[in-house]
Amino acid sequence: MLPEITVTKPVALLKDGYWTYPYFDCGGGDIWMVTYTSPIFFIDRQNETPQFRGLAGIDIEMTNIDINQCDANPSSDQTDSNKMDMFRGTHKCAATTKCVAKRGLGFRTGAYDCYCEDGYYFPHGNVDPKAFNGTEVEKYFRYQKNLDQTLFMCIKCAPGCDTCNDGSPCLYKSSEILRSQIRIITITNRR
Repeated sequence: MLPEITVTKPVALLKDGYWTYPYFDCGGGDIWMVTYTSPIFFIDRQNETPQFRGLAGIDIEMTNIDINQCDANPSSDQTDSNKMDMFRGTHKCAATTKCVAKRGLGFRTGAYDCYCEDGYYFPHGNVDPKAFNGTEVEKYFRYQKNLDQTLFMCIKCAPGCDTCNDGSPCLYKSSEILRSQIRIITITNRR
């Protein structure tokens, strides 16, 4: 019977590799991509120690991957392991609006809508959805030299309105308790 020979093969783990930040491959494929690179090891037969041999890498096209430019949810886990969150908070929505991400638009900026915050209304009543399109907002801020910040702002509701659809004044919200007390006083004064 032959003696059993143990062969040790050094293996690189996922944590030994490196993910790049997304980048635009100019001239190669003219696409957005991310690269993962991992070391390759071998056993030096003379002293039986692992030695670095080279690198293996893979490029991953990101054209169909959505990015989210909206603000991060404060309750979500913000770890360094999620490098795709590097785009969070890069939207161009005005202070009177909130960013809502759109899905299925691929790896591009402006994949969001800017909806009005509570207490504000959308100035263009005949548009559906009642929100500023993120693609248009991004284009404006990219190409305009004299920026008019008010162009993509919602308008404050009339005083006393928590929400509204236009600048109309809010209707008075009656209190049933107050109305009952007034009825009792009115009835007692008639006697």
